[in-house]
Amino acid sequence: MSTLNDIPVTPRANRPSTVSDAYFELFFISGGRLSDAFEVCSVHVFPDTAKGDSSVWLDTSAGSSSLGLVASSFHASANIIFSNVGLNGVPVTSPLAAEFDPTNFLVTDPNNQDQTNSASSIFRPGTGHYGVVLRPGCEWNSELVDIDFSDNKNNTASGTGKYFDIWTLVDVTGSKARTFINSFTLYRGDVVAVTEPLLVNTSHKLVQKYVNKGSNEKLQFTTEHVVINRNISQDIKNIFMDSVIGNPAIRILKISDDTSQGLPYTLIKDWEDTAPDIQVDSSDTITMNWNTSGSEISTGVYQFQVSSAVLDNVVMSDKFNLVVR
Repeated sequence: MSTLNDIPVTPRANRPSTVSDAYFELFFISGGRLSDAFEVCSVHVFPDTAKGDSSVWLDTSAGSSSLGLVASSFHASANIIFSNVGLNGVPVTSPLAAEFDPTNFLVTDPNNQDQTNSASSIFRPGTGHYGVVLRPGCEWNSELVDIDFSDNKNNTASGTGKYFDIWTLVDVTGSKARTFINSFTLYRGDVVAVTEPLLVNTSHKLVQKYVNKGSNEKLQFTTEHVVINRNISQDIKNIFMDSVIGNPAIRILKISDDTSQGLPYTLIKDWEDTAPDIQVDSSDTITMNWNTSGSEISTGVYQFQVSSAVLDNVVMSDKFNLVVR
């Protein structure tokens, strides 16, 4: 389970259901580095109606000024279109604008229309990192895409199956808009019924052993799940091949060079300090960028420990040493 503005959301690799706040991310990489696009225009969600062929929703007419983009004739067929709007209904496409701030994403409150509609925006959690939340029943403003029906439309991605999320971005000033197409699946639910308690052994392992002082390194903690039960069907065991962990956090200690006096360690970051910076991929690999260029990080030995939730367990990993040299 991930969070956006401290609100739990379900990433695409975490088997999102039709009743969950499904979270879909895009990382924009230019020249090998995460960079902000010049414009982040919209995100269309369409059902997969052609066995994996997303081009059915695009303008493929030779010579068309919108070649390769979502065809305007299909806007009304979208399950939802995410976009940002400013004052007087003017579209906002610069990812540095305040409308992209994740703090605009709020909990659902049927008595507060603004909170309900907050989910139809595009958010920027970090440089080159964008996300949208597919919220059941969320309304989106049709005026932003010139659709000829009443003011708002509800998200209609309410059935199980496969979908496309089609992102329209402008790379740099003066370039043409282009699309980045991904896919996801909505499931009937994240609920399974078993006849005996699930016994799952979860272990983590730190990939890196050394980091050079001054680097900003993405630390990687791999995860392995083993279902011990003999009588659990293979389809339930296969769930643990996807991302299933929740609430990941990391504690970082600096091991003292001289342990003969004083405390043997110094706390660098506690669990709650790292939780907002952690990401989990489709194989449950936990990652966190660790910047060692600051004066608070000196050369020496650091100790890392991972905490994560699996089923009704809180898993505390072994303690891993990493040398900053």
